[in-house]
Amino acid sequence: MGNLIETATWSAGVPYFEADAILTGGPDCPDNIPIQALANRTAFLKKQIDDAVSGALTMMYASKLKTTRTITMTGDGSWVVSFDGSGNVSAAMALAPTGVAAGTYPKVTVDAKGRVTGGAGLAAADIPALDWSKITSGKPTTLAGYGITDLVAVRDSVQSWTRAQRGAVQALTDAATIAVDLSLANNFSVTLAGNRTLGTPTNAAAGQSGIIAVTQDASGSRTLAFGSGWKFAGGTAPALSTTAGAVDYLAYYVESSTRVYVSAVKDVR
Repeated sequence: MGNLIETATWSAGVPYFEADAILTGGPDCPDNIPIQALANRTAFLKKQIDDAVSGALTMMYASKLKTTRTITMTGDGSWVVSFDGSGNVSAAMALAPTGVAAGTYPKVTVDAKGRVTGGAGLAAADIPALDWSKITSGKPTTLAGYGITDLVAVRDSVQSWTRAQRGAVQALTDAATIAVDLSLANNFSVTLAGNRTLGTPTNAAAGQSGIIAVTQDASGSRTLAFGSGWKFAGGTAPALSTTAGAVDYLAYYVESSTRVYVSAVKDVR
């Protein structure tokens, strides 16, 4: 008796013998056709099992892996999870540190992957040059704010007239004795409505000078005597013009608080 040659095939259906079939021997004889079909199926099933065990056959369905596997990700982030096929799994991914401490940085360095790899504050060289018209706020309002140190700030040297510079004319009050306060102005004026005395000036500061304009009223012939603080050339006080409305200028210069020199410019027209 010989062996049938098995082929790993799966034929549709297994033949059977008719009731009146005459059986004969031989590998290809009708007697062996059913046996051959069964043998081929057996060989087919065996090959499927062998391929499944060796991995040559892709299994279409599985409820669970025989051995639990660990899935690991490394590099810019790390992630590890165990998986046996019995269900879905998930795990949080931890990003790899870039070496930059947490914080807020005006200036950052970014690598090709878009990660911040460095941070620093702004330096003067980082600020682009801007046209003055582009700066809409924060402009300084003082010389110091502009960095100017070789000029005197206006508010630090408020312009004012010294006694040697004041130009305003101060009206004197006509009275029997006319008071002259030299701290009020350099130049004065008065209209005489009677015979008067020009009192010794008060608050006289050495170096001060000015003019006192003396006007005769409509009657004229008014006289003016001088207090002891006034000094004159030759020691003689000048006499005023007497014409009604006449104007005489008394030019004075302060030598000291007790010596004020006077000279007259008469009948100024």
